[in-house]
Amino acid sequence: FYADKIHYQKLAFEASDIWESWDRQVKLDTPREIANQPDATKRIFDRCGILRLDDVPGNPPEEKENLKSFVRENLRATQYDLNDKDDVKRAKATGWYTKLDPLGLRERNKVNYLSGVLDSTGGLLYASNACIYCKYLCEKLNVKFILGNEKGFIEELIYSKDDPSLITGIVTKDGKTHDADLVILAAGPWSTKFVPQLDGINEATSGTV
Repeated sequence: FYADKIHYQKLAFEASDIWESWDRQVKLDTPREIANQPDATKRIFDRCGILRLDDVPGNPPEEKENLKSFVRENLRATQYDLNDKDDVKRAKATGWYTKLDPLGLRERNKVNYLSGVLDSTGGLLYASNACIYCKYLCEKLNVKFILGNEKGFIEELIYSKDDPSLITGIVTKDGKTHDADLVILAAGPWSTKFVPQLDGINEATSGTV
């Protein structure tokens, strides 16, 4: 649920648009690593939708707040509430109806209640292919990658002597120093391992856009 965390929602939409663009491109320009994968799909992203189900009457507070968020962003039409007659009618018209209850739980009387929302903006990212394709695109722009357990392992960050908050390079496990005009940390949940000051920043900025 993104609910009132609009910055997450905007990032998700921006990312999925890029992945969808890559999904079209990779069919025409396929990196060797993807083409040579045995029995692997060559897709990057499949906007197949995401269905969240529950066996209780009505949606939980988080889901209701999430729907309100889509209303505020004028994106409510992308969401399909299983127990909203207008949404069900719209799903039949847009081709999403078969995904509202793909297991046929209602028809087979397997549950007393069934609630949930189908988010048609979501989908499945083939993460390994996305990483390979991103690297492939960067290399075409002459970006150099340093990889490996020794060469590519960050041992420590180098801070400027004049400005302790400024990172000017890294030291890798093989003992080599890599200076840089700009250091971008993209380690996800492991970022705080390198920069402890980032701990808690999500909660501090969750209300901002």
